Amino acid sequence: MVTGGLYSLSLFFFGRPDEYSDGYVRKEFLEIYRLDPNEVAHFNLVPYASDNSLRWNDLLFILTGCALIGLQYLIIIYCGFSMHFTMNEELSHFSMLNQKLQRQFFKALVVQTLIPTFLFVFPACPLLIGPLLDLQWSMQSGGVIALLGLYPPVDSIAFMLIVTEYRKVIRGLWDPRNQVGQQVTSLVI
Repeated sequence: MVTGGLYSLSLFFFGRPDEYSDGYVRKEFLEIYRLDPNEVAHFNLVPYASDNSLRWNDLLFILTGCALIGLQYLIIIYCGFSMHFTMNEELSHFSMLNQKLQRQFFKALVVQTLIPTFLFVFPACPLLIGPLLDLQWSMQSGGVIALLGLYPPVDSIAFMLIVTEYRKVIRGLWDPRNQVGQQVTSLVI
């Protein structure tokens, strides 16, 4: 929540549209969305002025976004390694079955960190850094929204496929010979 709030504040303070940035995107707004930029709420990211000088507010937004993403991944990496080493010490006190389950949970957490990285962060990098490289493209944002909608089911499915106990229950739901699957199905109905 803190990094999301900081990112939103940086967008609010550094990404406000002005006359130059609205003029820069006006043609795209009219052609793609059939809207005048002055009629809708929007933020623009145009890091270069017409004379190729840097627009510092837009540059500060890009740097803030990169720093926040970098900070989040540093925290994830630190906590992941710390958890891994602590878990290896503590698991020696558990039964073999419990050790296996705890390792599966750890793998599921790692996968649940990697999924948003590949679904959101990597696709967002060109969008965030592209303006600095003076890359210009025209894109409707509906595909990005659809990509965001993939996260909850993919995240849950990954967790269910990695943890053996969940996988057994799911197989039981589809196997008519399995009494556990029949009991679960009858409870759901």
